[in-house]
Amino acid sequence: MKLLKKLALLLIVLIPFNAMAISYEFDKIQDGADGNGVKFIHIKIIDVAEDTLKTDKLICAVDSPDATCIIEPLSGFKVENDMIMTESGDPLTDNTSVARIVVTNTTTSTLKTKVTLIYGESTFIEKENLEIAGKEPPKSTDSTLATLTFNVGTIFPEFKPDVNNYTLYNIGDTYPRVKFAYTCDKCSVKFEGGTSTSGSNVSIQKGENEVKIIVTSQDGNNTSTYYLNVIQGATTFNSAKLKSMSLDDYEITPKFSSDKLEYEVTVPTKITNIDKLLKLEAEDSKATIEKAGADKLDKDDNEVKITVTSQDGTKTEYLLKVHRENTQEQVIEVIYYKDKKVAFMNTENVREELTEDDFKKQYPTEWAKIEDKTYKFDAEGNIIKNQEVTPEPEVNEPEVKQEEQKSNFPWLIVIII
Repeated sequence: MKLLKKLALLLIVLIPFNAMAISYEFDKIQDGADGNGVKFIHIKIIDVAEDTLKTDKLICAVDSPDATCIIEPLSGFKVENDMIMTESGDPLTDNTSVARIVVTNTTTSTLKTKVTLIYGESTFIEKENLEIAGKEPPKSTDSTLATLTFNVGTIFPEFKPDVNNYTLYNIGDTYPRVKFAYTCDKCSVKFEGGTSTSGSNVSIQKGENEVKIIVTSQDGNNTSTYYLNVIQGATTFNSAKLKSMSLDDYEITPKFSSDKLEYEVTVPTKITNIDKLLKLEAEDSKATIEKAGADKLDKDDNEVKITVTSQDGTKTEYLLKVHRENTQEQVIEVIYYKDKKVAFMNTENVREELTEDDFKKQYPTEWAKIEDKTYKFDAEGNIIKNQEVTPEPEVNEPEVKQEEQKSNFPWLIVIII
């Protein structure tokens, strides 16, 4: 009897407590959260020896290179060295799901894979052709438009995703609305402005209309706003033409028109530079104007080239032919100058009065005498007379007197006698 007890004790020592076989099976299969490309296969113990505290080492495997798997314990259980046990330390029991295999599809396409659970020395169970949906890509954070098109008009500048301000013009009066189309990375788009909006259709009125395009990223965390000045009807925006051209009071022919490109003007020979006298205005205030040849009139016939460049780089060239001619001033007599007014007697001995600017243009020689103070005026503005009479040299007077005395001497003697 004692020998039997010793043999039983030896067997207990030689055979591990948990080495007794445990039977497993796959329990329920569940999909993971929507779009995450995951499936769960529960591991269930169906037969376990009494007082068994741990499972065998449980290892999972998949046969698809695009799938992965791990084993994680269910609630109330924990894992230690690939073995599952209760968190409370109580023995395992039959018909209990203790863990689950987490199978993940690492691609965005649906795949099928074989899932194997290995336990004990070489024992395993398998699940063939487990189908797993593709993993949904992360939501886009992009809140920009990739493209923006429209059914009518011209946009400036050319559309770029990172540019937010534009003008849409060249829209005729017969177009009451603009239909926009766009592409973006799964964004949401809202149109505002104009007289009303319906989706991406914006109703407009004559003149300028403010339109906003508000773009929200797919994840909802980012927004961008595009601003458009939509112009219906005629406009000078982005024009490469002149609005006006003048050269002081000299007459330019033909009469200026923004569509006429060649002009002529005649000025006095003494004028060699009209750079400051030539006044030019562009139709679009943001256009640039360049003058070539205005600062050097060294011939009788000269050409001044005027180039207008619009915002988009379009150029229009105007040509002004400047003729220089000798002009003879009429003989006049200046009699008054005060408060920027000049009075004079004209060739018909009639008094005339002109402003300083007009007198300067019509009688530049006489004006020069006023300017360099050859002409002097009193406090009332009247010219001081005889200011230009040059007295005869005093050295000649004695000779003249002596001569007169000599010539009169004989007559004096006669008179005395």
